[in-house]
Amino acid sequence: MSIVAEELRSAPHCSLSSAFSYRLQLTLFNDNRYRTKDTLHYFDCPFQLGEDSPDRPKDGSKLSSISLATGDVIVMASDGVFDNINEGEIVGVVEAGVGGGGGGGGGFSLGGISSPARQIAKNICEMSRKVSLMEDIVTPYSVVAKKNKIEGYQDGLGGKVDDISCVCVVVS
Repeated sequence: MSIVAEELRSAPHCSLSSAFSYRLQLTLFNDNRYRTKDTLHYFDCPFQLGEDSPDRPKDGSKLSSISLATGDVIVMASDGVFDNINEGEIVGVVEAGVGGGGGGGGGFSLGGISSPARQIAKNICEMSRKVSLMEDIVTPYSVVAKKNKIEGYQDGLGGKVDDISCVCVVVS
């Protein structure tokens, strides 16, 4: 499980690019929500970055620019997060975290510094990990796996154990 969190101050806009098996979700509380498209060869086969991979990013192919405002939250997470918890659940964790509740679990700090972004990223990772081990729950992955007739998902239920990483940035 990987967690990265940061506070971004006075950023008028941000250039965004999805990073292969990662999806970027930008929650704009002052406007609308933005989400990058998944980068897949086909179902359950995302593009990969790595020395042995033939996949290569194309300059500018997934780049966009969006204006940011105080209170906006950027969440970038691996497919292990988005396969197990849906966007509405992630937005709920973000809203709880920036609303002063810390997204549940309270008081998380790294290096003695407490931050809503760190708590949000931690809670998203923990929720995803918990769901990944459940066999009797509907997940974004299980719904699509059933449609694609993936073995073990005939009933449309079950989490998916995978890499779980989350980056969270809160604009202040």
